[in-house]
Amino acid sequence: MLLDKIDSERPAEALNAQGVSAFYGDRQVLRDISLTVHKDELVAVLGPNGSGKSTMLKAFVKLVNMKGSVNILNRSVEKLSRRELARMVSYMPQKAHMAMPFKVLDVVLLGRYPWVSFLGSYGTLDVKLALRYLQEVEMKGFEERSVTSLSGGELQRVLLAQCLAQDAALLLLDEPTSALDPKHSVAVMRVLRAYANGGRAALCVMHDVNLALRFADRIALMKDGSVYNICDTKDVDADMLSEVFDVSWYVKHWDGGLIAIPL
Repeated sequence: MLLDKIDSERPAEALNAQGVSAFYGDRQVLRDISLTVHKDELVAVLGPNGSGKSTMLKAFVKLVNMKGSVNILNRSVEKLSRRELARMVSYMPQKAHMAMPFKVLDVVLLGRYPWVSFLGSYGTLDVKLALRYLQEVEMKGFEERSVTSLSGGELQRVLLAQCLAQDAALLLLDEPTSALDPKHSVAVMRVLRAYANGGRAALCVMHDVNLALRFADRIALMKDGSVYNICDTKDVDADMLSEVFDVSWYVKHWDGGLIAIPL
């Protein structure tokens, strides 16, 4: 794969955002966000509803009106074409609806579109990657199924396979486990952990605090449109979570990591 061949040439920073603010019309929803995600790193974004988590991901890929500096692999997103950006970043929104009865394999292959030449068609590598990631998200055998026949959790895993097949250096994922049961939530986080460990990076908005504590390298806590704190996962404590979520927490070391329970 092309990206595998240039891993050693990638900058250490997959994402570097400085002073990012975002607006919906005249309403400011993000305030002076600064965040860096390094190669080989999975960063989880936690915070209450309405804290700006989803908008932050959209700002990083030019989907909302924003001010500030966002660099992907040391290149400004403002100077990248949509095709160039799609080769570097794979973005999975929080909600997706598939109204047309496309086959599962065809939906996953859409992730390969940035790599297909003009008027070209999908090749052997494209199909190989699509099948590989369908298997990794435990959707092997669903290739010929219509996406309209899938459950919410099954569709979420198909769309994640699409993002992974895009073979981008950086994943921006908005609640990738929100529709999944515990078994598949853990399986998906293992896939994302392995993807990041392969010389790439992932920034995941999440609501499951314990999944984030188990799999992420660092935690970014957001509140009221700003980053409240960014720290190594092992340094998260009850005071941080209580301040951000406005509810008391109990945090305990367990099995080499942390578990957190809202009280």
